[in-house]
Amino acid sequence: MRDDVHPLSTELLAISQDPTSVGASTLDHIQRCVACRVRLSRIQREQGVPAASHDSIQRIIDASTPLPAVLADLVSTEYDADPQPNEIWRVGTTEALLVWVRRTFDDGIADVVPVVLDSELADQYSLILDEASTPLSVEMAAIVPLRTHLPTRVFLNRIATVGIGNSIAEVMTAMREGRRPSGVHVGSPIYDDGDQRVEFRQALRDLLADLSPSAAPSTPESGKDEVVSRSAMERSAREEPPDDLHAVRAELEDRLTGVRIAPLSGISASIGSSISVRSVLKVQYLDTAVIVLVLSPPGLTCWPDYTDLAAAAQKIVLSEPDAAAVAIMRNTEALLFTSASMRTAVGIPNGNPVGPVPTLSGLTLVDTLCKHLDGSVTVWDVTDDSTDSGARTDFAAITSRHAAVAMAEVARQGGRALQPAKKLAWQSLDENFEQKAAEFVTSILGDGDIDAALTRLGLEGDND
Repeated sequence: MRDDVHPLSTELLAISQDPTSVGASTLDHIQRCVACRVRLSRIQREQGVPAASHDSIQRIIDASTPLPAVLADLVSTEYDADPQPNEIWRVGTTEALLVWVRRTFDDGIADVVPVVLDSELADQYSLILDEASTPLSVEMAAIVPLRTHLPTRVFLNRIATVGIGNSIAEVMTAMREGRRPSGVHVGSPIYDDGDQRVEFRQALRDLLADLSPSAAPSTPESGKDEVVSRSAMERSAREEPPDDLHAVRAELEDRLTGVRIAPLSGISASIGSSISVRSVLKVQYLDTAVIVLVLSPPGLTCWPDYTDLAAAAQKIVLSEPDAAAVAIMRNTEALLFTSASMRTAVGIPNGNPVGPVPTLSGLTLVDTLCKHLDGSVTVWDVTDDSTDSGARTDFAAITSRHAAVAMAEVARQGGRALQPAKKLAWQSLDENFEQKAAEFVTSILGDGDIDAALTRLGLEGDND
C-alpha cells in the first residue's frame, strides 16, 4: 500500500478484530504510518480490545522520564483548595497528568494546558520551562496546542505556582496568526507525519479526553480518600437526555461504528426572553466531536434568527473546546453549524459581512449528524506524502517552480499591453527573481525575521 493511501475506518475496525483479515501490505503501512496507528488505537479502545504490548499510551506511561525525588513530597500533598490561575496541578483518575491552569470558571471547569516532563516532545507551539522556573528542578514543556477544559473533580493536588501567563498568551497568538512565537523558548517544528511527537500528542489528547467534562465520573479506588468536594460532585452530575433522544442514540450507534455518545449536563443559553437552547449530548467520531442542543420550548414552528441562534450555541460550546460543530434540534428537524459557520464572514464577491449560516438543514437529527460525520475530513485524511527516511520538504525548489510559473504568466499577460513601454516592462522581469523568491521563503522559515527577508528580496518602491 502506498504511503499516501490510508486504510478506511472499516478496514481498521476489521484489523482490530482480526489482524489476518487484511494483506501484509496494509499491515506494513500501519507500522510505518503514525496517523493510522493512532486511528487504530482509538478504534481498539472503543471496541474494548486489550492493549498490545506496544500500545503507544502504555509505552508513554512505562517509559516516562524519571521523576525527581522532590516530586514524591509534592504529589503526596492532599487537595486543600480549588485550583487557581498560574498553578501547576496533578490531575487524573487512574493515571496522573500535569496541567498548568490558565483560567477557572464558576461551574467547576478549568481552562488548562498540559505539561510534560520531557522537553524533547515540545514543538514550535510548546512553551519550554527551564529548570529554575519550577520546584521540580527539571526542564518541562507546556503543550499549548492541546489546551483544553477539565472539571475540578479530576484535580488531585497542587504542584507549583508558575507565572507564565504572558508567554502562553504569546504562543496562542502566534498559533492564531500562523507565525513562530516571538521572545519565548519553544521547541522545533513538526515537518511531517512521521515525527514521533505526533503519536505522543495524540496519545496525550486521548488521555485528556478521558478527563473532559463530558466523560463519566470515575469511581475512586478502594481504600483511597475521595479528593472531590460535594459541590464539585454536584456540578459534575450528568442529566440523562430526554426520552426521545434515546432512539437517536441507538440509531447513531447502528449507523456509525465506533461512535461515542455521552450525555451532557444541560448547560443553557437564552435567545431573547422566551426561547433557549440546552446541551444534551456530545457525539464523538474518531477525532471529530459535535454537541447536540435542543431548542425550547417544544413545538416551535420556525427557527430563531441564525445570528442569535449561533451566538447562544457559541456560549454553550465554550465548555467543550474540542467540539467542531453543533447540531440544534427543533421537533424532528435539525440545523448544523460548524465552528467556522457560527462566525460572521466576508461575503464574496462584494466583500460585505455575512452572518452565521448553517451548513446542513432540513434533515432529521440522525441524518444531519451522519451526513456531517461521514463527510468530515479528519486531520489524518489530509496528509503529505511521507517516507521513513525523514526527508524534509525542499521549500526552495517548490518556491522556484511557483515563481517561474508566475513570471511566465505575468509575461504572457503583459504581452497584451498596448503601450510599448508597459509591454517591454512586463516582459523584462528580473531573471534572478526565482532565486530571490526561494531565498525569501527559506529565510522566513529559518529565523522568522520577515523584515530581513524583505530586505534580501530587494523589492523596489515605497509601498509594501
